[in-house]
Formats: sequence, structure tokens, C-alpha cells
Amino acid sequence: KSVQATQALAAAFDATPTSRQQRDAALASAALLTLALVRSTRAMAAMTTGSQPKVLVFGYGSNGVAQLRARCANPTLTLRPARLPDHARVFCLRSPRWGQGGVASLAPAPNQHCLGSVAELSVKEKELLDKFEKPAYRDVTVTIEVRGDDGAYIQRQAIAYVGGSGEDAFTLPFTTPPSEAYLVAIRSHLRDHWDDVDQIDVRCAARGAVAQWSYPYQNPTRLDLASLCVEVNARRTAPWTMPAAIRPRCTALVEAGLTTTAEVAAALCDRRSAFSAVDWDDDGLRALAQVPLHRVFVYGSLLTGLHNAGRLAGARLLGTATTFDEYALRSAGAYPYAVDGADAPGLSTTPLAGELYVCSTDQLDRLDALEDHPSYYQRRRVRLRGDDAEAWMYVLRDAGALAE
Repeated sequence: KSVQATQALAAAFDATPTSRQQRDAALASAALLTLALVRSTRAMAAMTTGSQPKVLVFGYGSNGVAQLRARCANPTLTLRPARLPDHARVFCLRSPRWGQGGVASLAPAPNQHCLGSVAELSVKEKELLDKFEKPAYRDVTVTIEVRGDDGAYIQRQAIAYVGGSGEDAFTLPFTTPPSEAYLVAIRSHLRDHWDDVDQIDVRCAARGAVAQWSYPYQNPTRLDLASLCVEVNARRTAPWTMPAAIRPRCTALVEAGLTTTAEVAAALCDRRSAFSAVDWDDDGLRALAQVPLHRVFVYGSLLTGLHNAGRLAGARLLGTATTFDEYALRSAGAYPYAVDGADAPGLSTTPLAGELYVCSTDQLDRLDALEDHPSYYQRRRVRLRGDDAEAWMYVLRDAGALAE
């Protein structure tokens, strides 16, 4: 473009045009070419920092922001939402560190979009990432659609890691299903950029979808410990290097007597001292307190639209629910009391209708403070109708207080 602009500009002055109109046209053409040169130069400058060129890498598997920050040794790395048209996420290989399960790759799939994100890496950062991906994967140049802040998509050229050498097929064949922890890592990656990612298709390049995995958001304590570690890592200030960090962190929990995620959640509620024996750093324990693990049933001022509903900001509303057992409900003006029927003989009782949330430990601590647990209200486990898992509910601790 630079040569064309120079030639056009020279022609405008050196040629002998037959009219002023021709001269003006030649000058206009030269100006347009020069403007194109400026725009091209600016675009190239946007892809560099100083003299360091950048590489766009499209991620669609476990390479979310936390994992990439650790792998690329860049604690400030950011990602942008991106999708790859006419491709689908498939699974291949077998990863010992991801629980002997399959890992993600790409396969052509007309009229589909593979959701993911795009990272802008330096050459050095790309080389660091290659150490985790190659030689099992190769670089493939793809045309992705990057979503801007205004919701519009812009096409960009990027590198994507695809399983295999590409000699026999575009990607490697399906070997084994992915582990739960790996699927949780994909969901953790996607939820930063996309809605409705609680279900992930487990696909084979040759046969298409073979199953669909669903995140247990209704009761996250059903996750295994490896998956819990993935959730923790997504919330760490200084992410662990995954998946190598999973096994030692799981071992530390088991050695402290916490063998399931349900046991971890229970200890977070009422037995915090158990974590003094867990060989995790403060960053890990802080991040653990941010993982949504606790089901909470609310029936009073915490309900949607009422004056304390803001206390549940950030918690996930699962929907309406009704208690299996009956309680007496009494008004204190600004808020109601729920009293266990067994603690207040003679009071009329009924199953309570309310809402069910999933909260983090930090959110549960704030609710405990609001309800003055365990001095005034008592947080106790209750059964819900049509649900096989219990939930926390705040009940008046001393029924004798009703007389006051």
C-alpha cells in the first residue's frame, strides 16, 4: 500500500493530465491509498506492545483466564469472548492429569459455533503455553468472531490448538469421556463470557454428540474434590498451575479428614477449625469461601422484592420451594419468625413457601450476621418437598421469645 500511494502521488504531479478534473481524481486516489496505509499501520500497532508482536489464541477448553495466567506467567492477562463458526468442541486423547479423561479439540461442524475466548499473547507467552499443549496438539489458523463491548462481532485471524498432527484427519478420534473436573474447568472458562453454559455436549468428531453433561448447580456439594479444586482455582488471586495442582490439593483435604465436597461444605459452615489442618495457602482458603456450595431456603424479608433481598446479591436463585415439615409463622412487623411446630405447641402450623438459593460461605456468613445466628435465629437443616437434598433455614431459636 505504501508503494501504491507513492506511485499514485507521483503520477498526480508528473503526468500531464488533459484536464483539472483528471488531476483532482489522481490526487483523491492518492489520498485514499495514503489513508489506507495509515489505518493499516495503526492496526499493526494495536497488535504490538513496543517491539513485541502479539499472537491471538482462541481457547475453547480448560484454558480460561485463571489457567492461562498461571501457564503464561502473566497475572494481568485478560480474555475476550469469541466464537468459531462452523466448528464444534469434541473430545479426544486421554489425559492422566485430568483424571484419565478425554480433553477438548475442534472439528468442522457446519452451521454451529464453538464458544470460547481469545487471548492476546506475546511470543514468549505463546511458547510457554505450547509446553502444555504440544506435541499432542498442533497450531491451526482459524477465523474467529470476537464479541465487542457493544455486542457486535468482528472477524479476526487466530491460532487454535487442535488435537493430532492433522495428517490422517482434522482431529484425533474420541477415546474416552472427559472427567468431571475437566468439564467443570470448561464451564468455569465459558461462564466468564457466555450465558447458559451449565450443559456441555460431549461430542465425538465422527459421531457427533454422544452425551450431555450438566453442572450440578442445584446441589454443588455433589462435585468431586478435583472439581472443587478447579472452582477454587478460578477464584484465586494467584492461580495454581493446572491440572498439576489438583492432586496435591485433594490430598491435603483428604489428610485433614475432608474426603468429599459435602464434608468440606459442612466444615465451612460449622467447623472452620478443620481447615487449620489443610495444607492450603491463605489465597486458596479465601477462594474456597467464594465457591457457591450452600443451599439456603428463605421465607421472609430475604424474598425477591423485599427489603433484605439485596443481602443475597450474587447468590443463585434456584426457584421457589416449600418445606417438607410444618412451621408456625409469626410477624414481628418488619420481618417474620418461623417457629418449629414442635417448639411451640398449640400454634397453627403449615409448610412454608419460599425461595431456594445457592450461596458461598462468604454470603452465608453475611446472612448469619443479619439473622444473629446462633443467638437469636438458629440456622438449621430442613427438608424440602420434591427435593432429595436438604437446605439451611433460619428458625427462631427460643420460642419463648414470642411472648415478649
